[in-house]
Amino acid sequence: MLDKITGLSAIQIELLAAFLLLEGLALAAIPEEIILLSLGVLWGQGRVGFLESIFAAQLGLLPANLFPVIVGKKLGRRILNVPPFSWILKKDLLEKALSHLHRHRNLTIFLTRFTPIIRGPVYLAVGVCKVPLLDFLKIDALASCIHIPIIFLIGRFVGTHFSIETAYRGIVITAAVGFLGSIAALLFDYCGRALR
Repeated sequence: MLDKITGLSAIQIELLAAFLLLEGLALAAIPEEIILLSLGVLWGQGRVGFLESIFAAQLGLLPANLFPVIVGKKLGRRILNVPPFSWILKKDLLEKALSHLHRHRNLTIFLTRFTPIIRGPVYLAVGVCKVPLLDFLKIDALASCIHIPIIFLIGRFVGTHFSIETAYRGIVITAAVGFLGSIAALLFDYCGRALR
């Protein structure tokens, strides 16, 4: 796969990144942090431009982030009756989350941009809370204007100090460890609740 990416022009790489981020509308095949780190690596190696990559990332991320808010807004509290949400969400947990969101809406939206794994469920809850879409979009865009460059800088550091193969191997290993850690935390939490 790396040989195919290295054969692409800068604009093709940026459009591919935007498309991969946009597919988060349905189900992201590749976590956004991997895509953003990859753009940072490629920026560090002079393959893509900084501002063009930021624009491409925003082009994919903002609509993908808005989608769960729209779904939550349309379904409202009925979400508790719709699979797969009904399998995961419990009424008392949803009520606690909604109460927190009502009190700390803007801060929660802002900080969630920096927190992998929980973004989707929080954005869904933001929609259930009936947060105006434009308000959500403003806060998410502001947070992503900080979040994306930070990840790009990390990727640039990796890209300038390691070969592209080593950088991607590190990114994939980091993502796998993060994913497995998240699964372990969810299982631990589930088992803890089951034993109570």
